[in-house]
Amino acid sequence: MHDVAHAPDATRAVDDERTLATFADDTARAVLRALDDPLTAKEVADDCDVGLSTAYRKLEDLAEAGLCRERIAVRPDGHHVTRYERAVDRIAVSFEGGDGDDDGGLAVRFTPREEPAPGPDRGFRTAASD
Repeated sequence: MHDVAHAPDATRAVDDERTLATFADDTARAVLRALDDPLTAKEVADDCDVGLSTAYRKLEDLAEAGLCRERIAVRPDGHHVTRYERAVDRIAVSFEGGDGDDDGGLAVRFTPREEPAPGPDRGFRTAASD
């Protein structure tokens, strides 16, 4: 299989409010905790006891907030399987003091999770998943 990683551009500005709102959601946090190993959306739904559409929505929210990344593996038969994994090891929220006209506010910082090297079976539960 061939792995292709999709993650938000590391140079983009983090939308702190969106990230905090996503992280405040109980289901999104449960999904994020489940992503220690790469999982398909179906596996996330099963592990977190949520519907498949909810799993996809939370995965999309987490990806847009920069908290998870998507990997697409192309199988030898040409079909693909998408797996999701946590993109961060640590999330820190701090108060930032303002200066001049800026009152400051909350700032979110991530400790990125090291991205593993692509491999044919890296993180796959079973070859027949999905």
